[in-house]
Amino acid sequence: MSGRQSSCSCVVALLALWSMVSLVVVVVWASWPPRAGLQGCLNGLQSLEEKMEGARVMKEKELRALEREIEQSRNNQSRMQLEIEHILQNLRLTNTSLMGCLLEQAVLKENLTTLEEEVAVAESTQLRLSQEQALNEGKEHAGMGRGGNTAIFKCRKLNQLEQSQPCPI
Repeated sequence: MSGRQSSCSCVVALLALWSMVSLVVVVVWASWPPRAGLQGCLNGLQSLEEKMEGARVMKEKELRALEREIEQSRNNQSRMQLEIEHILQNLRLTNTSLMGCLLEQAVLKENLTTLEEEVAVAESTQLRLSQEQALNEGKEHAGMGRGGNTAIFKCRKLNQLEQSQPCPI
């Protein structure tokens, strides 16, 4: 019986060991957090998919917003380029007009200078003639006092006689 008894003891020991290991496995399996298993994984996967979908939607919204901003920026740039070209055209016209005015001003300044010179010459001539006239008048008054008055009187008398006499023809 000893063989039997030792076999029985071995089987009992094995059963005891198997039950202990089974008990440990059940306890560990029951208390292990990831034990939620497939449902927990599915819930986590669904949560991640929702987050990814939300992120994708946000990315698409941001992309559309950026595309709108880019389009607005291009439109603004085109509009500003047209404004710059318009301003440059106005500047060119203004410069052309200014150059014309400057040339006209130079001609007018030259004309003014010429007129001022002519006025100075005329004033000089007038002054000289006035001085000559005053000198001549002074000589006439001086001559009348010395007998020049009689010469003028005689001239006038001769002139009157010629006019009063009828023509001998």
